[in-house]
Amino acid sequence: TGNEIIKGRKLMQIGKVLKILLLEDIKNDAVLLKRKLKADFENLKLTITKNKRSFTKQLTKDWDILIADINISDMEELEFIRIAHGINPHIPIIIVAEEITEAAVITAMKAGACDYFRKCDLIRLQTVILRELTLAEARQKAILSYKRQSYFVKITGLFNETNAISSAISAIIDLMMDYNNYEKGGICFKPEAGYASCEFDSSNIGNSDLEAIEC
Repeated sequence: TGNEIIKGRKLMQIGKVLKILLLEDIKNDAVLLKRKLKADFENLKLTITKNKRSFTKQLTKDWDILIADINISDMEELEFIRIAHGINPHIPIIIVAEEITEAAVITAMKAGACDYFRKCDLIRLQTVILRELTLAEARQKAILSYKRQSYFVKITGLFNETNAISSAISAIIDLMMDYNNYEKGGICFKPEAGYASCEFDSSNIGNSDLEAIEC
């Protein structure tokens, strides 16, 4: 919606680093997408992977958006969605393709993709990324709110037990540890982060030994 896009633009204005993971095994298409993203977002961290092994490895890091070609040579169709959501269930996934049928779009959306583009028509890409940033922030806030409420219910319930104070202190320590582990986990959006520009050498994409390019 319009409000989500406006909120996304505000996030960029406060200095957020936009971290995008791109899964693309065709050199020219990777260069095309890189140029589009750098034109749309002044401050950008972009990492490109071209195979299943490097893609899976990169997913353990913190990303705002995943953009993926629907056809990757060493993966089954939409396998990358299952892999991504297995590691980071909350990461927004945008699909790109040379050509894509309506049936393929429906299958991809049911599998967990949030939008799709033909590579020859990327005009709306910036708008969709802004929308997904806003939705991811709202999703993270909702998850944190739910967890805090769960903690509150658990802690207050302990005060009705024997040795309540001791139990409560123990529970608070456990919960603090759980919360720290959770903060290090799979939430893909970090609203306090800042954008930082990067340089990208597109000539490296064609190297046969390339696994990931960070810029």
